[in-house]
Parts: sequence; C-alpha cells; structure tokens
Amino acid sequence: MSQQDYIPDADAIPSGSLATAILSQRDLSARIPINFVTHPGVSLTAACFNENRYEDELVRKCLSNLLSIGFRRVFLDAYWDPLIGQWSLCPVAIPSQLVNTASSSSEATRSVAQTTGLSISDLPTSVVIGRGVPTEVARAVQDLGPLRRQTSSVATTESSSDTTSGFATATPSSSNAPLPTEVAGSPGLYRLGSIECTSTVNINLVRNILEGHFVNTGNNINATLKYLILNLRQAELLEEQDGPIDTAPPESSRISRTFNTTLVPFIYTPENLRDQRSNLNATWFAAPFEQQPDTLYYRHIIDEANIATTTDGWPSEGYAELIQAKRLLIGFGGSSIPTDQYNTSLDDAIIFPPNTLISPREVSFSATGAITSGCLYNNTSPSPFQPNVSFVIPSFASLSTLSTSPGQIINTSSLLPACGISPLVNTTLSTSATSISPYASFIRTSLWSWQPDQPAPTTNDTQLRCATLNLTSPANGKWQLTPCTTRLQGACRIASQPYEWTLSTQRGPYDSIPRVCPPNSTFSVPHTALENSHLLAAIRASRSPSSSQGSQSTLDTTLFSTSPDPDPLPLQPRQDPSDALIWLNFNDLNLQGCFVEGINATCPYAPRAGEASRRVIVPIVAAVIVFMLAGLTVLTKCAANRAGVKRRRRRRRRRGNKGGG
Repeated sequence: MSQQDYIPDADAIPSGSLATAILSQRDLSARIPINFVTHPGVSLTAACFNENRYEDELVRKCLSNLLSIGFRRVFLDAYWDPLIGQWSLCPVAIPSQLVNTASSSSEATRSVAQTTGLSISDLPTSVVIGRGVPTEVARAVQDLGPLRRQTSSVATTESSSDTTSGFATATPSSSNAPLPTEVAGSPGLYRLGSIECTSTVNINLVRNILEGHFVNTGNNINATLKYLILNLRQAELLEEQDGPIDTAPPESSRISRTFNTTLVPFIYTPENLRDQRSNLNATWFAAPFEQQPDTLYYRHIIDEANIATTTDGWPSEGYAELIQAKRLLIGFGGSSIPTDQYNTSLDDAIIFPPNTLISPREVSFSATGAITSGCLYNNTSPSPFQPNVSFVIPSFASLSTLSTSPGQIINTSSLLPACGISPLVNTTLSTSATSISPYASFIRTSLWSWQPDQPAPTTNDTQLRCATLNLTSPANGKWQLTPCTTRLQGACRIASQPYEWTLSTQRGPYDSIPRVCPPNSTFSVPHTALENSHLLAAIRASRSPSSSQGSQSTLDTTLFSTSPDPDPLPLQPRQDPSDALIWLNFNDLNLQGCFVEGINATCPYAPRAGEASRRVIVPIVAAVIVFMLAGLTVLTKCAANRAGVKRRRRRRRRRGNKGGG
C-alpha cells in the first residue's frame, strides 16, 4: 500500500515558524505561473545512495523525508534493467534468478479506482500546529481527496504490468554464471561488484511513495506541487552477464506506464497544459481571482471568436493544486539510452519532453560561494519576458565547481533564489542517507521570504503581526515581524508591474501606508524571489547618496553574497535603526499564524461570520456530490411530507366515518 511506503520521520515534518514560512510563501506565489517560482530540488542519488546501497526501506525513509521537509523537485536516475525487465534505481543489472516476486513493490498494477484518500479527521494536523498555523486552522484543513477519485483521459484501458513488463525480451546467456552474493543480515539485498541492490528497488516504489505523500498531504494547507525529473540510463551488465541480450526497453515497458496507474489523478500532464492554453476563457480566466495565473507573466492573444489563448503560459500553483487537485509534474531530464532504442516522445501523454520542466543555466561562483555571473536579475530592463527564464536551475557543471562543504552548498540555497534560480542539492550533505538535518537547513535557507526563525512566535503580542523587509546583514532583504504601530516607509509596487518598486512618500504605521504610496503605485508585497530582489535594489538605490547607474550596479552585487561584512549602506550614527525596515503588505492580523496580503484581508482558512466550519475550496466533483446529496435530501423530505399528508387525511376520514355512525 502506498500509505505504508510514505514513512517520514517526525523531525522531517515542518513545524513552528518553518511550517508558517512554507505555507505563507506558497500562498504568496499562488497566482504566479509555476515556471517563474523558485523551488528547492535534490538529486535522489546524492541524497540517498551515497553509500552505494539501493534498498527498499532506505528509499522509503530517505525519499519520504525529502518530500516531507519541503523539496519540490526530485531528480531521479532510472535504469533500464534488461535482465529482469524493469525500470530500476539500481545502476547494475540484476540476474532474473534473484527477483523476489512476493515483494510489495512488484505487485500487479492497481487500478485508479483503488486510490484512497483520507477524511478530514484522519489528517495529520500536528504537521501545521505551532506558530505557523493555529490549531483551529489545522483542524479545518480541506481534504482534496474527491478529485483524486476521478479517472483520467490519459489512463490506458489495458493493464500494464509493473516489474515484469518486458521480462520476456531479456535473454541473458549467463544464466549459469555465479550469482551475486547476498549481504549478510539483509535478506534480498545482493552485492553486485561495489554496489548493493535489491531486485525490488524500482520506479514502482518511488510511485508508491509519491502517492502516499499526496494522500497524506491532500488538504489545502499541506498540499504543494512537486516535480519529478527522470534521467534515463542503461543498467550496467557485469562481465559474467555479457552476451546476446536485447538491452532496449520494449514498447510494453515504457516508463510512463508505471505512472499511468493510481498516480494519474495527481499528475498535471502535457495534455492538461495544451487544453488549458488553447482556451483561457474556460480554464484560467474562469477560476477565482486568488488562483488565476497572473497575466503579467505570460503573453496571450484573443482570436476572432473572442477566445484567449497562450503559447508560453503556465498555470499557477493555486490553479493546478487547489482548482484541479494536481500535485505532480513529471519531465525528462537527460538520457544516455540511444533514441533508436527509446523515444521519449512516445511518453508525452504523461511526461513532459526533455528540459521542459528544467532550464539548466551556467552560474559562476566565487571562492566564498557568492554568485559572480549567470544571475537572472536585470536592473536595466526588468521583465518576465527575457529569454530562457522558465524553470531555471543551475547547471550540474556549475554546481561541480562549488566546494563539497555542506555549509557552502547550503549557502547557495539562499543566493540562487535571489537570482531567480531554483537551488539544487547535487552533493551528499550527510554520511547517513536517513539524516534529514542538513537537508532541513537547505530548505530553511532556500526560503526567499522570511529570515530563519521568522515569523517569530507571538502568542500574547497583538501588535507583532505585520511583516517588514530588513535591509541589513545578515537578513539582506529577508523578512521579519515588526509591531504594526512602528512608523516606517512602505513598499509600493509601480503600475502593478512585477519588478518595478518605489517607497512611500511618508513614514507611518502599517495601516497608513496605502494612503502615502506615490501616484500610480500601490502598497504591496513581493510574490517571488526575483520580485523581492528588485524591491531590495530599489530600496537601496533610494537610500544611496548617489542614484547613478554605477551606484545601482554596485548595490546589486550585494544581493547575491553571503559575506558576513556589514551592509554596504550602513546606518548613519544619528539614523533611527528602524530605517533598516520597510513595511510589506503582509500580515496575520485576522488570524494568528495565517498570513494574508491586504490590511483588511481575511484568512482563507478562517470561518465566515455565523459559520462553525472553516471556509474551504471544494473541488468540482465534490461540489456535484454535495448538490446531489442536497437534492436527494429535498426529495426525501418532500416524499416524507406527502406521506404525512396522506396519513393525516386518512385519519380524518376515519374519524369522520366514526362520527357519522
């Protein structure tokens, strides 16, 4: 069962200020197209297999922890094993005699109808209890399960096998060769040269873990969008396995078939994207404003029939996740399998083509880890429509130039988002594959919004509820809570543009800033890491003794360094320390721990007046069920009323007959 495969440790479940920061940052970016939002990624090989041990339980624990702590992109090396006919995580082919057909990872493919969800009462509310999300909000989380029970148009009607797909095509000549030795004390784990593998550590296990994660986090507070990037490889044949073996994966063993099962309802597919792009009126534009993809981040045209279409737009997380209940995008990265042996285009009903969901970019780092080139930040012509700015990650070659020091690698997780680039772990941070601590640190620093340990607990403080950007080191533009009555300048967005900012003309408490933003600007808050960098640069430029281009350029370089030196614009001796803080239009005034944009905005998880339950977003299928049940209830009551009327009439007739006698 998939829920048994998803087994994160307690310390891998975000809590307290980290849970709040993750949720509030997700909500801030809910309208931004997903290709412009930075998310941390991790190589499964680096994080889980540094000891060359490929074992089911290790994968369950390691991947579960990585998904739970907050990694959004998982890079997976999938090896085609021709000896047992499966997509394996083991880089060495396993003799067919070692296949354990009784393993839970090699069960026959389950149908979509077997996917089960959780009721609200079953949800792990402890995940979100703490500073970040109050207990009452945690108890009101919305179950996104109903939509998962739909079938999908991309699901095939035929049954596709799991581990034994294409098994008959492998014809090893080494069946009489000595088998690899079993590792002492580990039944089913075999030593293949310098590597230890089970025959069941395969793609199906990864699928089950993902499904378990989606089921366990299937609510409007814990849900996040994930990306699985597949690198296709050929499993290595040991010397004694050489022979006339057909190493090409057969048609029946296409990797998309593994995911085209119970995981399908969770997957946002290329077909979904094509359909939505072809008619924005019926899709993105029809969604509630809070989930509509922001049109400032993509181009669209309106045809003669008044239908809006786009060729470069992507859905927002709010739309994909909360409207459609999609949780996963799968894409190809690289492939070392020749195209005449495996054509990835035949998987495009489920899986995005190579390098669609990632755009590797060359980035240069200094000896201290500061970014010296490759940054997407552009202060001369700020626009989301620059070329090659979609789903940007650092190239693997760029990351290889970094020190292997975990500390320096963790530092990059803060610098890269400020450049508009998603950070990536491609080096082992811990000698233990099940130790989550350094990876949790990477997640914490990858948050472009809040400083570490922010937003701070404010159990009895009714004023420490408003967000400010801190200019000074070590915050360098990250946020903190500040008493709402403090007199500060505020951040004002110019003409609703993503990267154009100015400051309010006067200082004042938080609630006064909307009245003192300059003309053609509004009190606002950044929605992406790159927006935050442009705001920080605009603030520093306004505080600079010189507003020349040269001064601006110098200021910009400080955005992407973790140098412990003081801020390049230190406060003057007589300046108020509050000059380092700038109001952002972000607060939890309505409900503690629930951060919203807007002075009078209400928490989307809070109850409406007169209602005992929380306001939730109900998927379409669930809404239909609700209306059907309501209709049945009305019909039942009507039928009962008619029956009651008839009974009363009969009683009156009987009484009348008796009186007449």
